[in-house]
Amino acid sequence: MDRLTELNGHSDQLAQAIRSLVDSRRGADSSDQLGPSADTDVDRDQSLFTRAKSNILASIAAIKSIVGEPADFLQDFSRQIEILACLRWLAEFQVFACIPFDESLPIKDLADLVGVPESQLVRVIRLTATCGFLREPILGFVSHSPLSAQFISNQSLVDAMVFIAELATPTALQMPQATQRFGASSSATESAYNLALNTVRPFHVAIQERSKLRRQWSAYLCHAAGLHQEEEIIEVLSRLNWSNLGNACIVEVGAKSTSMASSLSKMFPSLRLVVQIDNTQSSLLDRDYMWQNAVLASSIRDSSSSGSSPSPTNPFITVTYHAMGMPQSVTDAAVYIIHVPATSSGLTIKAELDDYLGVLRTSGGIMLILTTRLLPEPGTLPNPEIEAVARARDLSMLQLANESEMEMSELLSIIKTVGDNAGKLVVTNHLRSNNGVILALTIKYQAY
Repeated sequence: MDRLTELNGHSDQLAQAIRSLVDSRRGADSSDQLGPSADTDVDRDQSLFTRAKSNILASIAAIKSIVGEPADFLQDFSRQIEILACLRWLAEFQVFACIPFDESLPIKDLADLVGVPESQLVRVIRLTATCGFLREPILGFVSHSPLSAQFISNQSLVDAMVFIAELATPTALQMPQATQRFGASSSATESAYNLALNTVRPFHVAIQERSKLRRQWSAYLCHAAGLHQEEEIIEVLSRLNWSNLGNACIVEVGAKSTSMASSLSKMFPSLRLVVQIDNTQSSLLDRDYMWQNAVLASSIRDSSSSGSSPSPTNPFITVTYHAMGMPQSVTDAAVYIIHVPATSSGLTIKAELDDYLGVLRTSGGIMLILTTRLLPEPGTLPNPEIEAVARARDLSMLQLANESEMEMSELLSIIKTVGDNAGKLVVTNHLRSNNGVILALTIKYQAY
């Protein structure tokens, strides 16, 4: 396919995606007027909106890759750096909060209010306005745009931006020096972060000790790291035929809380759910892993002493403790939902899957492996920018703490090696998000 034909195809796809997005928004507006009875329509319209948005961004990325030239690449790169610097400057002088939420303000008055030179403020505003952040509706006046207004109503967006500017970027720029000095070291004290801050203190210790840094890191993971929210995972899991299982037992292995089980229980109240908490596996990618142990301590103590304990808020959910590598005590479940720790080694996962061979062979149940923290197979997503965000996150983990994420292809290869004399584990389905990312694998035992 020549480039012009390819460009025309992406143009058609973009136009179709835009029409779908407009239709979904109109449908949502109509549902809002119908009242609570239209909740199902709202969910459907939101799903269509999310899918259309993903398709629009994928088409734009493809078009840019076709028509872009080296100068465009470098100019965009330079622009993004300056925009980041401007946003950091605006945050430093608390400019966001000094602009009225729904009206304009003379730039000179704003400069006097925050104590910065008007000439600098004008230049900053006019650059950020080119990407939709702030507006100059009248020459010499500034107002919030829909984008910048969200940074007032959601402080965590500012926290994420400050983390990128103050820590992630300087750390990333030390990657060449870290490689020269430490090579392939896996030590948390021999990272680009340690060089950038000239410290021997590991990053994970710093975020435990400094509440502001911990808050910024959590915000970064929430908004900039491309991690899927639990609501998305629940939506994908809900596509399975849970209602056909009746009051079957479902075991969630390696959970950090009962949140996912509670959501499934609300949608499918006949299910009996066992949540096996694992507080021995922690990763920087767990946004709140610093205080999860404290939150769950009492329930884990109770379950450790008595074997298991019902959830105080839901009698159909039993909470117990189960560390990765321990034999599975529940051997008759219909489904085992497995959380793969973000930084697990291939050998650790292989050993865990080997332990489930006999369980799945005997029970005939299936296994759901959640894969939200795994890197997508190269080049398989419709929007390459989705993969880019995931790989940027992986590199950030390397630069900050010498941690890494597993590739999806590696996990699939490991699964193929798990078997015994009578059969093996096989992947039967890939559960994908609206942007094409595999969020879970369904696996069963298949006899030879």
